[in-house]
Amino acid sequence: ESFDHILVPAEYYEAHAGIRLVAVHESGDLVAVASHKGMCVYNRCLGRWKMFGDVAQENSFSCTALRWWRDSYIVLLTHPTASSSAVNPAAAMR
Repeated sequence: ESFDHILVPAEYYEAHAGIRLVAVHESGDLVAVASHKGMCVYNRCLGRWKMFGDVAQENSFSCTALRWWRDSYIVLLTHPTASSSAVNPAAAMR
């Protein structure tokens, strides 16, 4: 077996100062990463990342756990940050 090297988008990495959590789907085709605030998902079949379109929404929650569930659902254990209003992370992804 070989390994793929996936680079986290520079704008995500630079804005969030590193990665804290990673969850790989059992198929190996989906990878979710999270830092202190926000998260993004890589689709290996499409060769692209799915990120938030609004930085304020992404900064409104902190991810404490990631887990793939069934075919393609990512389960986030989150808590709002001090300066946030309630945001549905899944609905805010672009």
